[in-house]
Amino acid sequence: MKKQTSFFLMVSCLVFITGICNGQNISAYTADWKSLSRHQTPEWFRDAKFGIYTHWGPNTVADEDASGDWAQWFGMRMYMKENPTFDYSKKTFGDQHVFGYKDFIPKFKGEKFNAKTWAKLFKEAGAKFAGPVAIHHDNFAMWDSKVTKWNSVEMGPHKDIVGALEKEIKAQHLYFMTSFHHGFSWDYYQSAFDYDAKDTAYAGLYTMPHAAGTPPSAEFQKLWLEKIKEVVIKYKPSLIWFDMDFDENLPDTAQKKMFAFYYNWALKNNIKAVVSHKSTAIHKYTGVLDFERGKEDAITAYPWLTDDSMKGDSWFYQKSDTSWKSANDLICFLSDIVSKNGNLLLNVDPMADGTFPERTVKVLQSVGKWLKINGESIYSTRPWITYGEGAEHASQSVRYTRSKNYKTVYVIVLNNLSKEKNVISLKSFTKGKQNIKSIDIINPAAKANWKWNNGQLEIELPAVKYKIDDVKAIALKINLK
Repeated sequence: MKKQTSFFLMVSCLVFITGICNGQNISAYTADWKSLSRHQTPEWFRDAKFGIYTHWGPNTVADEDASGDWAQWFGMRMYMKENPTFDYSKKTFGDQHVFGYKDFIPKFKGEKFNAKTWAKLFKEAGAKFAGPVAIHHDNFAMWDSKVTKWNSVEMGPHKDIVGALEKEIKAQHLYFMTSFHHGFSWDYYQSAFDYDAKDTAYAGLYTMPHAAGTPPSAEFQKLWLEKIKEVVIKYKPSLIWFDMDFDENLPDTAQKKMFAFYYNWALKNNIKAVVSHKSTAIHKYTGVLDFERGKEDAITAYPWLTDDSMKGDSWFYQKSDTSWKSANDLICFLSDIVSKNGNLLLNVDPMADGTFPERTVKVLQSVGKWLKINGESIYSTRPWITYGEGAEHASQSVRYTRSKNYKTVYVIVLNNLSKEKNVISLKSFTKGKQNIKSIDIINPAAKANWKWNNGQLEIELPAVKYKIDDVKAIALKINLK
C-alpha cells in the first residue's frame, strides 16, 4: 500500500510539473480580483518602451474635411443640435433622418491601404509594438467578424484591416496589439435615436434604441465581450488596450470576465499578455494603467503607459489640423516617460485612402533615426535613482535611465540647442557617491571629457551640426565601476 501511495504521489507531481511547463490551466485565472491580481506585467512590455497605434475608419471620412476638434467624435456629435457638427453634417451630407453615420461606411474605401507599408514605417520609427484601433466608439469592426455584420470585410473597404496588419506587424518582429473603444457605443449614439438610428434594422451599429441613462443591457455586454474574444482568438494580440468606457460603461462583472478570458487564453497559448486601461480602481488589482495625453510626475514602482497623438488636437485625420509634434518633441516626451518607468503609445492618423501624410512619415523616420543610434538609452532600461533635472522642454534638461544590471547610467540631454562645445553640470551625481569608470558619448561615438567640480559632475558636450528636422538630444553613457 505504501509503494502504491508513493507511486501515485510521484506521478501526480510529474503531471503537475508537466502541466505548468506546458502552460496548461493548472493555475487558471478566475473572474475575481484576487485571482486576477496574480498576473504580472511581462518583461517584454517593460523593455519595449515605444509603441504605435492608428485611429482609422468611417470616422476618418467624416472628419477629413471638417475643421475644429468638435468633429472628432463625428458619429455622436452629428446628431447633437447644439454642436457645430450637426449643421456641418446636415449641410454637407444631408438631413440626419436620411443620411446618418451608417452612410459614411460605403464612403470608407481605404483604396490605398497597404499593411506592409504601415508595418515597415512603424518598424522604421523604432516602435517595438504596434497595431490598429480594432473598434472605436462608432461600433464599426475593422476585422472579418462573425459577431457583427458591421465590419470592414462586409462593408466599406471590404478588407480585413486587423488581419492584414497582424500579419505584417508580426513579420517585422514587433509585438501586435489592438485597442477597443466600443463600450462607449451604448452612449455614443444616444442623440441618434431621434433620427435614423430609431430604425432597429441598424441596431447592430447604433445599439438598440434606449433612454438616456439606461445601463448597458445584458445583450450589449454579451456582444461587447464576444467582439473582444473574436479578435483575441483570431489575431492573437500580445497587448489589448481599453479606452475610458471600460471603466465608465461596463460593470465590474464584465470587466472581470474579460480579464479572466484573456489571461487564461494567453496562458494556454504561451503569450505574455498585457491589458492596459485607464481605471485607477482596477489598477489596484491588475493591468497597466494608461494616461491619455498625460503621465506620472515621478518614478513609480509599477510600469505604466501614456497614449498620445501625433497631432495636438486630433486622433482621426483632419486636413485642417496641422499641429504635428516634431521629432524633437516626441523624443523629449518619450525620454521623460521612460525615465519614470513608463511606455509611450503614439497614435498616428492615416488619411481616408489609407496613406499617411508626408509630414507624419518624416517625423516618424526622424524619431526612428535617433532611436536607431541612441536606443540603448531607452529600450530595456529601468529608472535610475532620480528621473532627471530640469523641465522637459527646457534647454539642456536631463533625463536618466539605467541598465538592468546597474552598471550603466544613461544621461539624455534634451533640447541641446548649442552647436558649439559646452559643459553641462549634473547635480544628481556626487563625488564619492557614484564611482565612475568612464563616460561615452553615444553619437558621435567618442569618450567624453569630464571632471568633478565642487563635488558635482561636469561633462563636456560635443559640437553638433543640426539639420532642421533633427532631434536635438544627446545621449551619454556613464559606466560605473
